[in-house]
Amino acid sequence: VDSLISFFTPGMLFQALQFKYIGPINGHRIDKLIETFEIAGNIEGPVLVHVLTKKGKGYELAEKDPTKFHGVGAFDVTSGKSLEQATFASYTKVFGRAMKKLADLDTKVIGITAAMLRPTGLHRMAERFPGRVFDVGIAEQHAATSAAGLAFGGLHPVAAVYATFINRAFDQVLMDVAPHKAGVTVVLEPAG
Repeated sequence: VDSLISFFTPGMLFQALQFKYIGPINGHRIDKLIETFEIAGNIEGPVLVHVLTKKGKGYELAEKDPTKFHGVGAFDVTSGKSLEQATFASYTKVFGRAMKKLADLDTKVIGITAAMLRPTGLHRMAERFPGRVFDVGIAEQHAATSAAGLAFGGLHPVAAVYATFINRAFDQVLMDVAPHKAGVTVVLEPAG
């Protein structure tokens, strides 16, 4: 048991794969980052530098609500309030409302996202149906493949993926979803 525990402590897995492991280090200390990358640059072979950061670091409003400040337009830096006046509902709001309605009408509809619950609009459905929305973390590949499996299990998965990150799941969409005609709906956000 002790050997298993030590194997899965930070760095041991990478060292077992013959990577040199450095870290974790504070990603908000520029001096430490420069020093660490200089050291890493002088090491032969593959090196993994483990850097820890806090989203929104240094801007109190973003530290308190990092999801809100993930991608913003013009806003007042003192209050954090948006300066943009929307004249119509955003794609995200329309999609989020539609998913909530579809979930009301059909218990087989489920949502899947990859660490983008609020930015894709799926948070609306998750508030009402928490057991039917899955956030797989930063793993678009897993979102696509698990959606295919759930579709073959009789559900209708809607995989809402940030458009910028769908490239991570191309293989899974092309190999696990499309050729098998899996009943998966892939929604890209923002899809402007």
